[in-house]
Amino acid sequence: MFHNCSTPNRPGSPPRHLRQRRETGVALIMVLWLTAALGVIAYSVAETARSEVRRAENTLDATRAGFLARAAIERTYGWLRYGYQPLPGQIPLYEFGQQRILHRFPGGDVWVEILPESGKLNVLQATPDQMLALFLRLRMDPAVAGSLVQTISTFRASGASLRQIEDLFLLPGINTSLFFGGLDRLPGGALVERPGLRDVLSLYGGTTMVDANSARPEVMEVVGVPPPAAAAVVALRQRVQLQFADLERLGLAKLLRAGPDQAYVIRATARPRTASGQLSDFRRTMSALVLNEQSFNNYFIPQIKRWDESSVSETPWP
Repeated sequence: MFHNCSTPNRPGSPPRHLRQRRETGVALIMVLWLTAALGVIAYSVAETARSEVRRAENTLDATRAGFLARAAIERTYGWLRYGYQPLPGQIPLYEFGQQRILHRFPGGDVWVEILPESGKLNVLQATPDQMLALFLRLRMDPAVAGSLVQTISTFRASGASLRQIEDLFLLPGINTSLFFGGLDRLPGGALVERPGLRDVLSLYGGTTMVDANSARPEVMEVVGVPPPAAAAVVALRQRVQLQFADLERLGLAKLLRAGPDQAYVIRATARPRTASGQLSDFRRTMSALVLNEQSFNNYFIPQIKRWDESSVSETPWP
């Protein structure tokens, strides 16, 4: 005799084939959930890998751009110190007094600007009223601006001196935000650059006349240039290097200057090339302060005094 080993249906329970379908459905749902979880994990791993690859590419571009910028500064400095002589048949890349040079390297292009330090306000000679007017034009809090002017004035009255602009950090109340600048958010939500003290003050700057090709509008206004004229100068110098004749035509020859200087900054903005040979969108700016120092035979020889790897440039790419 054979016995039926299947479990009989309990009273009120669903039939056996319905229970089997339900169990199969639950198993399928569990498989789907497991597949979805594995998919999420795989996507997360892939996204992390892509992020790491992009980060590595950015690091590589930053390193390459840094070397390109430094090479362009060194080449430009060599031309300034030892003179420039083009090869036979080569189009001259540089002439004395030229302030903008485009260097083309196999690894990328570098846009170099030679900016006189006279485009900044002289921190050792500017009057307290000039400094206060400048700080207020930089959207600095009036209380902070007044305190900063008092600090600098007290420091100068003590007979102390600055050897480099970074020595301002020795004064109380001056922090990295004030010195390097940053970004401010306007009421409408837009971000606008806030210049730092290093962008407007210098040991080699002017007080009554500043350089037209490098001075910020706020500095030009402090020495007496009307705001509309300062804006016109900025717009014009983004296209061409201003000459003395341009300043005469604008009626600003008594307030602005254009020409060689004792101290200047060589600022280089580099864009490396991609594997396809096109210029990358990545840019890096670096600068070096150069000072013409008098030698024993009364010649003035340019010397690199310091490097700055955190510079920014306002000039559009050519």
